[in-house]
Amino acid sequence: MHFGLEKALNESDFNIRQHLMIVGTAGSDDLIRNVNYWKSKGLSVNFIPYRVFKIGEEHYFEFFSHPYDRHANPTHAKGVIFDTNLSYDPESIWYMCENDRVAAFGDIKGVVHSLCKGDIVFLYHKGQGIISAGEVRSEVKEDAKQDGLYRDLRWLTSKPTKGAPYKFMPAWQIKQVMNRNFWWAKTLKAPFLSKEESGKLLDALQITLR
Repeated sequence: MHFGLEKALNESDFNIRQHLMIVGTAGSDDLIRNVNYWKSKGLSVNFIPYRVFKIGEEHYFEFFSHPYDRHANPTHAKGVIFDTNLSYDPESIWYMCENDRVAAFGDIKGVVHSLCKGDIVFLYHKGQGIISAGEVRSEVKEDAKQDGLYRDLRWLTSKPTKGAPYKFMPAWQIKQVMNRNFWWAKTLKAPFLSKEESGKLLDALQITLR
């Protein structure tokens, strides 16, 4: 066996060391914890998470990959620009702000599972921009009456009050601060932000919202 090599490989040279690659859903916290456990025990293993999402009537399958998404492990602290659902319910923004939550509803409510405690969520209101930011403080909770899932937030900036004027950071300014564009059509605006990038955007947002 030589595979075009100058010197052929002996059969005894194969499988001296093996590396295990596990492909699974990014929402499987149990799988992620198991992979991390075995890595801590010295097993050569990596986890490649994937996500399935829908835009319009088309379904998409996507792997988390460098450099487009640095969060191969979704349990690592990250920043997420999260849509307020204006296109389907103009009141969703006030549901989140008044109840100190980040939430999703109906068919897309499962996206809340992509968030983790410690993540920074930047609430993005269509046609305006980022209106506020908060840190995720709870596990996923259900609001059956609203057909929604949510996580509690601790606000890191001021938040809008219904009926009162408020400031926001528009998309052009977000791109300017981060020196990149985002997939604005998604509820979770990919790519996600690293901890350092989240801090950079948060600092700029706090100045903008003053």
